[in-house]
Amino acid sequence: MPDADGTPGRRAPDHIWITVAVVADVSAVVATARSTLGVIVVVAGVGALLAGIYRIAVRWGQPVDWRIVLATVTMIAGSGALIVTIDRSLTSGPHSRDNAAAARDHGKAGGQRSADLANQNSANAPTPPPPSSSTSSPSQPPGTMSLLDAHKAAEGFLHFSESPLKVNGTTYDRTVHGTSTCQSDLISTTYQLDRRYRQFQAGVGVGDETPYPAKVRFTLWVDGAVKHSETAEFGEIVPFRADIAGAFRIAIQAEVLTTACGGLDRRVFAAWVDPVVTP
Repeated sequence: MPDADGTPGRRAPDHIWITVAVVADVSAVVATARSTLGVIVVVAGVGALLAGIYRIAVRWGQPVDWRIVLATVTMIAGSGALIVTIDRSLTSGPHSRDNAAAARDHGKAGGQRSADLANQNSANAPTPPPPSSSTSSPSQPPGTMSLLDAHKAAEGFLHFSESPLKVNGTTYDRTVHGTSTCQSDLISTTYQLDRRYRQFQAGVGVGDETPYPAKVRFTLWVDGAVKHSETAEFGEIVPFRADIAGAFRIAIQAEVLTTACGGLDRRVFAAWVDPVVTP
């Protein structure tokens, strides 16, 4: 603008005002993004806004060039920084901090109530009974079936029955056993499996009621063919395992090997201890 005497007045060069506006805008944006110091943001934003207004006022009526565009941008940026700062001050004031503190206190109280309730329920819960003990047989895999529960398809003249029996000093509840009084007598029973099982497992031995040291051969038949055989003597239990995959029927058999023949006082007790089939 001209002075009072008509000579052109001196004014700050454009590059100084542009530099001030840009620095102010950058400071406002950085302070807004990285800091909570509202004073810095307000000062920088006001500086950018005023610098933009000044440049537009000075160059009002002149052709639009990059200076006018830059002045407009600095005004918008300065105004945006002020708006963001004011919004933050309203939303993060004492009321918000009080709400956050109340939420933390509520969470702590809720956690304490949950812990107290859990302790109370634990104290009121009945004491579980001790695990039951069983000396009859160990736990078996899912799908296991005892021969005591299997369907009998046929029985020999001398056949097996199911009842507890003492073998090698221990009484076993789930035992299949039969008696013979003479050498070469065969005790046998056939079971229907319908091809649903793959393994046969048992223990074989001579019952303690046998009056002399007898020896017995135990044999497993699968669909009319011998599958496996074991020999057991008085005072022992021998493990008996066989693959029966695809078996329609199986037959268990016992044969006394000791040379003897007599009455009931010479009976030999041939025992299959806990015989099971598994899929």
